[in-house]
Amino acid sequence: MTRIKVSGKVFSIQNQDVIVFKINAPPYICIIKDYDFSKVREAESDNEKWKAVLSELHMVILNRSFELIKEDLVRLTGTLEFYELNCYKNFRTPASYRNGKIDPDILDKIGVQTFVYRLGGHCVAIKSIGDMGLNAFINMELSIGVLLRSCVLDCLYIMAWCNNPTLISAIASESFIRPLGKDVPDQVKSHFKDIADFFNTDDLDAIKVMGIKNILKILEGKPNIQWYENLYSIYSKYDHFSLIPNIAPKSPVEKLELVLLATHMIKHSLCSMLTMKSDDHHDKFQEILGVKNTTEDGINYSFAYD
Repeated sequence: MTRIKVSGKVFSIQNQDVIVFKINAPPYICIIKDYDFSKVREAESDNEKWKAVLSELHMVILNRSFELIKEDLVRLTGTLEFYELNCYKNFRTPASYRNGKIDPDILDKIGVQTFVYRLGGHCVAIKSIGDMGLNAFINMELSIGVLLRSCVLDCLYIMAWCNNPTLISAIASESFIRPLGKDVPDQVKSHFKDIADFFNTDDLDAIKVMGIKNILKILEGKPNIQWYENLYSIYSKYDHFSLIPNIAPKSPVEKLELVLLATHMIKHSLCSMLTMKSDDHHDKFQEILGVKNTTEDGINYSFAYD
């Protein structure tokens, strides 16, 4: 049921015995409040009481995790609502342009809006599941994971784009130049190729650039990028048929810890994009998301997990 471990040691301080308890739990828990720790000492020599203590602590950590996830989802859906009211733009279709390439500044704005709506929409869906309560949220973790797989990949694209401004050309054009099947008429393929070229203002090899190995190479060395790479690897298994959830199931605490890491990643990457790639409301977006893109000395810490 749980991987929580509780241990204790007695210290003698100024002729008084003091027992210190150590609880191994996910790092974001930080402080467990309003718990009567005298129960732990009383349960040391009573197996049934010890099981009850572990069960109680397990629920404390689950509820703490769930509350933190819900707080993140409120911030993320609030960001989408603010964007809709204050930043939404109607963009012209490729056919309405006379020149052969889109204006790079317009492309950036399209990229921002697309990512905001993709991430925001998924978070609205996840928040709706969260509103059903903790048990439903845990039971529907597989479906949540499918949504988060898309979010995590989008976040990796966003973070790579924030480190390489030309990357939006590949992000915008890649889907148009994927093979469309042998039965698709050449005229249709040619049309999609023209659209891909229109968005590819930097003439990048979009398929190569958009490969996950290349994205991770761009992000190599960034703080905690290994965590996010592992998160993407885990959630990639959710998007296809996999025996992993049944053969190697995760505990409820582990499930919520992954979701919380994902919402944290979305929160930070959105902040990075909205402060680096959009023109207005930088302070407001940071306020809604509850994070800042840079420290006072100008160092970007959008990839930090704190």
